[in-house]
Amino acid sequence: MGFIADVKAMKDIARIKSGGTAKLSISQITCLITNIPDAQKNLSRSEFESVYALYKELRKCNTKMEMDKYGYIDTAVTIIKKFDEIAPYVKYSGGNELEFSFMMDDIRKGSGLSDIFNTQKRKEIVFDDEDQKYMDYIVEQSLGQVNQDDAHEIMRVIYHYHEYGKAAALKEFDNIAKKLIEKNGLDAIFKISFISGLFYPNGILTKEESDELGKKYTNQLIEIELQNIN
Repeated sequence: MGFIADVKAMKDIARIKSGGTAKLSISQITCLITNIPDAQKNLSRSEFESVYALYKELRKCNTKMEMDKYGYIDTAVTIIKKFDEIAPYVKYSGGNELEFSFMMDDIRKGSGLSDIFNTQKRKEIVFDDEDQKYMDYIVEQSLGQVNQDDAHEIMRVIYHYHEYGKAAALKEFDNIAKKLIEKNGLDAIFKISFISGLFYPNGILTKEESDELGKKYTNQLIEIELQNIN
């Protein structure tokens, strides 16, 4: 990954922060959130060698993934966790905004190196004709509550469940729900309730868990609306 690509990544991140999406690689994000000269200056020799070894390894990950701001933040935080396990990230963040945007105690709560590399696999999901038929069925059954984009997001949750388990599926759904809430406000209740209701027939949750999940986000939305009124 060269200098020109890294400069372009800065523009792509600006687009993401403005509410859009862009394709970024782990290599580009790693370059933008770490400062190797600072690491060499502020760390011990052994710490720097370990940090630089991880840096070089991550710079090999050049597959680009379509990201919104949630995907970008999740990936950046995962990378920061790994660096911070080796030596305090604050010493070579270069004054990066992520240093101030996230509580370091939270960033330090667990993360395996495999999570970083699996980020690529988790983002790149290709659905076949049978999947598309099911997405069409979802849209039809929703009676206007969800569209094809929503159905695609639902399939991502189902995919994550079968590939990575229940926890990963619920994390993916949480990201989707946050985007829906941000975009649709109180109207997101209907979409989220419908989507969470699909997790029972697809084996992700029990009927009771599915109902509770829908209530959880409904309550969140109501609280947000009340705060806006006040």
